[in-house]
Amino acid sequence: MILSGTKEKMLFGFDSFEGLSEPDVIDRPASRKVFRWAKNDMSVPIAVAEANLSPFAERVRLYPGWIPHEFDAVADGNFALLHIDVDLYDPTFASLDFFYSRMNPGGVIVCDDYGPSACPGAKRAMDDFFSDKPESVVHLTSGQGIVFVLGQNKISLTDSSEAR
Repeated sequence: MILSGTKEKMLFGFDSFEGLSEPDVIDRPASRKVFRWAKNDMSVPIAVAEANLSPFAERVRLYPGWIPHEFDAVADGNFALLHIDVDLYDPTFASLDFFYSRMNPGGVIVCDDYGPSACPGAKRAMDDFFSDKPESVVHLTSGQGIVFVLGQNKISLTDSSEAR
């Protein structure tokens, strides 16, 4: 999307840039043979993300902070794509809870951590969230979970109907 040439489309990135929050019991794999996440794993400075995205700087906004605390910055938007890669239950569920009603009909939600055995919390969050929704999570062979949003149960937003 960012390379599509459509200049009005924006990419919004939300990250603590401090690594993972403290994993909860639901985030622990059943087997002790499977890798277990710890607080602050995968910490990357925001400067690294900014440098990697510098060719697209005018179309990228990064919001440092813990999920979901920074989401209000885009509360009036509609979205065509949501890519969740936060590994744990609470931030995965919070992301779905905030963005689902703001997704455009036909929009796509991707959970990067749906299949890996090291991320049982992310899978559980997706399954819990969509248990009472009309959409189903499709488990891809690559490990991700994907949802095609039907567009029901939309909230009313301010005069911003353009997908971001």
